[in-house]
Amino acid sequence: MSCVSCKNNVTQTNNIKCCSCRNIYHIACTDFDTPKKFQSSGINRSSWKCAECSVPNFTVRKNNTNSSSVKDESIDSLSLVKTDIASILSKIENLVTTVKSVEKSITFCSDKIDDFNSKLDGAINKVNDVETRLSDMENKYKKMINELELFKNNSNVSEQNALTNNTEISGIPLSVNESLNDIIICLGKKLNVEIKNLDLSKLYREKNNKDSQGKIIVHFINKIIKDNLVSGIKTLYNSGFSIFAINIRSIECNLDEILLSTINDKFDIIVLSETWLTNNYNISLLGYKHYHCLGTLNKSDGISIFVKDCFYVSSLNYNVIDFCNSLDIIILFNNINYRVTGIYRSPSYNVDLFLDSLDNFLTINNKNKFHYICGDININILSDNSNAKNYLNIMSKHVFFSSINGITRSQNDSNSNIDHIFSKNLDINLISSYIIRISITDHYGTSILTDVDSLINNKKSEYVSFNQTTIKKINYNKLNSILNNEDWNKHFFGLSINDALTRFNEKICTAINSCTNEVKIKNCRKFIKLKKRITRGILVSINKKEKMYKQKRKRPFDLNVVTKFSKYKNLLQIVIKNARILHYQNEILQANSNTKSTWRIINEIIYNKNKPKIPIASLYNNDNKLVKDKFEICNILNDYFTNVGENISKNIKKKNYHKLDWKYLNNNCHVDESLFLNPISTNEIENYLNLLKDECSYYEYGMTNYFLKRSSKQISLPLSLLFNKAIEYGEDIKLLEWIMI
Repeated sequence: MSCVSCKNNVTQTNNIKCCSCRNIYHIACTDFDTPKKFQSSGINRSSWKCAECSVPNFTVRKNNTNSSSVKDESIDSLSLVKTDIASILSKIENLVTTVKSVEKSITFCSDKIDDFNSKLDGAINKVNDVETRLSDMENKYKKMINELELFKNNSNVSEQNALTNNTEISGIPLSVNESLNDIIICLGKKLNVEIKNLDLSKLYREKNNKDSQGKIIVHFINKIIKDNLVSGIKTLYNSGFSIFAINIRSIECNLDEILLSTINDKFDIIVLSETWLTNNYNISLLGYKHYHCLGTLNKSDGISIFVKDCFYVSSLNYNVIDFCNSLDIIILFNNINYRVTGIYRSPSYNVDLFLDSLDNFLTINNKNKFHYICGDININILSDNSNAKNYLNIMSKHVFFSSINGITRSQNDSNSNIDHIFSKNLDINLISSYIIRISITDHYGTSILTDVDSLINNKKSEYVSFNQTTIKKINYNKLNSILNNEDWNKHFFGLSINDALTRFNEKICTAINSCTNEVKIKNCRKFIKLKKRITRGILVSINKKEKMYKQKRKRPFDLNVVTKFSKYKNLLQIVIKNARILHYQNEILQANSNTKSTWRIINEIIYNKNKPKIPIASLYNNDNKLVKDKFEICNILNDYFTNVGENISKNIKKKNYHKLDWKYLNNNCHVDESLFLNPISTNEIENYLNLLKDECSYYEYGMTNYFLKRSSKQISLPLSLLFNKAIEYGEDIKLLEWIMI
C-alpha cells in the first residue's frame, strides 16, 4: 500500500485511514508530524477524516434530483458535523484537564518560591546579625590594640623614668669588705661633685663570672647629682664624640619640645631631618652653630645640623648626593677630622638613582677615617627586599657599619628601621648606640657615642703590631747582569759534579744577597684576600660576623643578639655564594676557547677534599713476599722511590757503559740494554724553567721558581754544563735531590 499524498509505501504502524474516502496516508503527511502528536490529540482512528473530506460540501446541483436524495445528503452532512463537534469537545476537555494540571504545578511552584523567599529573608537577617557582631568585635579588637600600644608606651616611659636616676660605673677594682658608698663619695670628690650618703638610694655591684670585678649600679635620689657626675666624667675623659639624629617633621613646631625632653646640650652634633624649611629662618640653639639645607624638591624636605661651639667646622657642602636632601660637614676637634653627612630621602624619590649617587659620593670621599652618615633614608634595613640589600651592600663595600639596628618607627601595625646612623670605624665595640623613644613624632630618636681616643690608640697599636711588614726584594736587573759576567767553565774546571754544584750554589747565593734589599710594606691580616672572589666588603662582613659570634657566645640567652647573628650569617652566606658564582662565570668567559683553562676552572669548581682514598692493603717486596703491615709497605715505597736514581746508576756502571764516549755509543747503536742521550742545550733548559709555577716548591738555597724563571737565560749555561757532565760520567747529583715543600 502507498500513501495518497507522497505515493510512498506505508507500514502498519505509521499509517492512518480516512473514515470517509477510505484513502490511506502517512501520519507524517497529515496535520500530525509524529505518531505521538496524533495519540496526544485524543482523536479516534476510526473517526478520522482527511483534509478533503473534513470540508463540508454545500454545492447545489442545478440538475433536477429527487428530494429524497437531497435529504439523505443533508443527513450525512449533519452526522459529520456532529462528529466534528464531538471531536472538538473532546479536545476542549483534554485542554481543560491540561490547564488544570498546569495550574496545580504553578500553584505548587508559587508556594515553593514563597517558602524560599521566607527562608532567604531569615538567612539575610542572620548574616546581617553576624556582620553587626563582627564589626563590634573588630572595634573591640582595635580598641584593645590601641590600649595595648598605650600600655606599652606607658610601660616604656615608666621604665625610662625609673632608670633616669641610674648609672653604671665600671673599671673600679673589687676589694675585700668594700664600701660602695665611700667609693661613690670619693669618686665625686675627684670629679668636684658633692655627693652625700642621703643622695644614694641603692648601690650594688653586678656579678661577673669571667672577671673578679663587675659594674657598680648606682641609683641617685636626685637626677641633678647624677647628671653632674656624668658630666664630670665626660670632662675628665674628653674623648667621646656623640651624635643625635631624628626626623623632626617641622623644626618650627617640634624643636622646643624635643630639646626639653631629650637633648639639653648632651650631644656634640644634632642632625634634624624633614625640617620643612623653605626659607632661611634664624633658628638656633644656645651653645651650637647651626647650618640648614632648605627644602627645594617638596615641602617635606630639609636638613639641619647643629654643632657645638667648641668644634671648628672646616668644610660645608650642600646637596652632595642626588635624589635627596643632604648636608655634609667636616669638623676639626683635638686635631682629628670628623665627617658628618646628614641625609633626608623622600619616599617618592627613585631609590636606584639615589643608591648610585650615594655610591659615587662614598667612592670619592673614601679617605676619611671617621665618617658618619645619619638621617631618615626611608629604606627599611630590617626587610629582605632588594633595595635594602643593595643599600647595605654599598655601605659594607665602603666599610660602613650600621650602629642602629632596632625599630626606629612604629606606626599602626608596621615596624621599620628607616632612620640610620652608619659609622666608618673598624672596631664597632667602641661605639655605643641608642634608640630614644619619643612620642612627639612617629620616628624615634637615634644617637651614638664614640670612644675616639681608644679607637685611635687601637689603630696605632694595630699598625705597629702587624700592619708594617718587612720583606726582602730582589733587584733582578742587577742580579742578571752579575750572572752574565760569570765564567762558569772556569768555575767548574777540575771539579766533581757535586763540588761544581756547590760552587754554583755559592755563586748564586752571593749574587742574590748582593742584590736583595729590605722593604717595609703595609698589610692588614683582616683584609688579606685568601681567594680572588673574596672582595674587601666581604672581608669586612666576615670580621663583623666573627665579632657578632663572640657577642652571641657571651650572651647566649639574648634572643635579639642570637636572631641578629643568624640573619647576618645567612645573608653573608648568600653573598659569598653569589660572589663565587660571579667569579667562576667571569673566569669561564675569560678562558674563552682555551680548553686547558676551562677544564682547570671546572676541576676547581667540582674539587672535593673528601674524595675517598684507596688504601694499599698489601704489597710484594723485592723477595716476592706479600707484605700487609702498613709501616713495612711505607718503608718499601720510600726505599724504592728514594733509590731510583742510584739503582739506575749502578746498573749502568755494571755494564761499563760510562767509560765509553757518547759519540762512540751513538755510532755503534748495536749495544743492547743501553740509553743514548743528546747533550742538553741551554734553550731546552730555558723552556722547562719557564713552565714552572711561580708559587710552588723551591730549592733549599733560596732559589724560588720565580727566580729560576726571571733568570732562566743567565743560569741555563751553568745548569747545562752540570747536567751534561753528570750524564757523561754517569754520576747522580745528590744536592739536587733536596727540595723545600
